[in-house]
Amino acid sequence: MLSLIIALIIMLLLVSITPTKNAPRILVMLGGTMPEGIIQEVTYFFCIFGIMDVLHLLGKISDEKKALSQHLLPEKENWVLNAEDANKIKLNVQQIEHKKNIC
Repeated sequence: MLSLIIALIIMLLLVSITPTKNAPRILVMLGGTMPEGIIQEVTYFFCIFGIMDVLHLLGKISDEKKALSQHLLPEKENWVLNAEDANKIKLNVQQIEHKKNIC
């Protein structure tokens, strides 16, 4: 939704500054004339949507890196978790959550 609003704002600006007669070629290429500019607006929408999606995924990756950097899970290969290990992990997670609630 946000990407559509941004694309519409860009198109409104382009159309408003493009003169109707003898428009500069750069404004025509950027989609400042209508109805030809609709195709360019769709391109703006998908480009902005893609950028926002990549930024969202980068945020999720950084969150996962933070979680993994706390070393809650065993880092040995072929390690089988037993009940004691699961309880230790649970206690460590509860301590971290408690610290976050206090701070």
